[in-house]
Amino acid sequence: MRYFVFFLATLCYANQVHYPERVPVYEGREGALSSELTIITSTSFIPSHPATYMIERTQKSLEITPEFRGCHKIIVCDGLNEKYRTSAVDDINTRKERYNIYKKRLYALCKANPAFANTTLIFLEKNYTLSGAIEVALEYVKTPYIFLHQHDFEHIRRLKAVEVIASMKRNPNLKHIRVPSERNVSDYWDGPIDRKIEGGALIPLCRTFRWCDSEHFSSVKYYLDFVLPRCRPNYGFMEHCIHQPDFVKGQIKIRQNHLLYGTYKYGKKGDGNYTSHLDGRNI
Repeated sequence: MRYFVFFLATLCYANQVHYPERVPVYEGREGALSSELTIITSTSFIPSHPATYMIERTQKSLEITPEFRGCHKIIVCDGLNEKYRTSAVDDINTRKERYNIYKKRLYALCKANPAFANTTLIFLEKNYTLSGAIEVALEYVKTPYIFLHQHDFEHIRRLKAVEVIASMKRNPNLKHIRVPSERNVSDYWDGPIDRKIEGGALIPLCRTFRWCDSEHFSSVKYYLDFVLPRCRPNYGFMEHCIHQPDFVKGQIKIRQNHLLYGTYKYGKKGDGNYTSHLDGRNI
């Protein structure tokens, strides 16, 4: 796997509670997780490139959570999928040119835009899909926890990230905490959700029996031990790879193995969405 890496550290900046202990209070909370959490943003070619409007908007939206400020950020650009076409007249050379301009603009943003401060850029030469891109990004993570962010998700509500990480440190059953882009209710994807937290948490969570690659907190260990081994060697769609071993007679049997998956959704049952999914074709 060949790729180019750019280290850009300019403009750095700094009632379901089951634990009796108080969470440490951080003044302003800015930088509170800089030694605990790395933010990985995945990006790939979309029809709006070489424009950077969308990723500028979504990276800026992370600042709604003060604890994210000061965290090391990694933006990993997946290689171009040569089978993907944006129109009948689009050709591979045109797409390569547009994508290369987009990457040059990202480089410039990392030197000048505060929302891109303290960022490592990774450019993959081949298309490895999301799981392969994350595997490369993890080589540059020096913290025990990660937040997986995608270039088309805008954060619209603040997250209690300090409490999330504190909960994951105290309770190893919390392995994958997804930030909802829709209301926290039972739906076609998650199926029935409930409020049972196996081991407790410092913030409200809903237990779900489906794994999803959208915005989530996790640990490097969980990815190395559980997620990536299921995605190798083909690096297909992550949900399919993760669910496949427990897919029996048309049903995903995560309920029986939930401690292995450790999947939860951030917020109370019935809570509104914390992120909004943008359309890269029209922004």
